[in-house]
Amino acid sequence: MNSDLSPLVEHVQRRRVAFDPTINLGHVLTFVGFIVSGFTAYNALDKRVTVVESQAAAVVERSREQDGRLKETLREIKDDVKELQRSVNDVNRTLTGPAPRK
Repeated sequence: MNSDLSPLVEHVQRRRVAFDPTINLGHVLTFVGFIVSGFTAYNALDKRVTVVESQAAAVVERSREQDGRLKETLREIKDDVKELQRSVNDVNRTLTGPAPRK
């Protein structure tokens, strides 16, 4: 079975992936780099979440203040409408009342 393909078969057999169980400085630096980048990303994310939470609390407080002002304004408008209704009823009674005698 010595054909022209035998050097190719030997070359394929030599290219197998081999696991090297040694640990060198490159492996340690890569691992430390991954750990540091993970902590940095988590810290940045934590800061962003804190900022978003404080902004949400400010928005809720502002919304409560606006709701209070809106209720007060609505109360004033209702009072004005009631006063106008009383005035219109008074004018209506005056106009539909008995005609003044001459």
